[in-house]
Amino acid sequence: MRPLVVLAVSALTLTACKRETSEAVAEAKGAAADAKRAAADAKRAADTAAAQAKAQAQAAVNDTNAKVHEMAQSVQQNVNDAAAQAKAGVEKTGQKVQQGVNDATAQAKAGVNAAGQSIHEVGEGNVVTGKLAASSAAGVVVVSQGSAPTSIGADDQTRWVSKGGIGAREGVPVASNVRVTYIVRDGQKVATQVEQLP
Repeated sequence: MRPLVVLAVSALTLTACKRETSEAVAEAKGAAADAKRAAADAKRAADTAAAQAKAQAQAAVNDTNAKVHEMAQSVQQNVNDAAAQAKAGVEKTGQKVQQGVNDATAQAKAGVNAAGQSIHEVGEGNVVTGKLAASSAAGVVVVSQGSAPTSIGADDQTRWVSKGGIGAREGVPVASNVRVTYIVRDGQKVATQVEQLP
């Protein structure tokens, strides 16, 4: 009798397990169907959103193209107007330029005659190297080896270059070895640069 009871209990337990398994499978199938429907809904929503975005982008492109075309027409009109004004201006300016050329030519001829002497004087400029014997705001005296002292004037435009980095007359002390570059102005030597040498 006992084995029959065990067998009956086992059969009942097995039946209950099959039922639970069948219910679990049915629930899983239902959940899978729900997930499939949700995925299909999400795909439809994404496709709809993409179509709307594409339509909005195309509308924006069309609007931009229309504005660009309108701006291009406006720019072309402005270019045409500016060209017409420039042409009229060139004609008026041409007459003024010709008169200016004539005046400038006359002035240049007079200037060349006056500048001839200045060019000749600039061509007389040179470089002197030696010891700085004297220095003032008005000029310097340089003693070259085997030569008489050379006096050279100075002015506000004279550049003073020292090895110590001081860009003033005080930076180039007396007794320094120097190189003096000068021009001739109105018959006088004028230093353009006084450079201290090592």
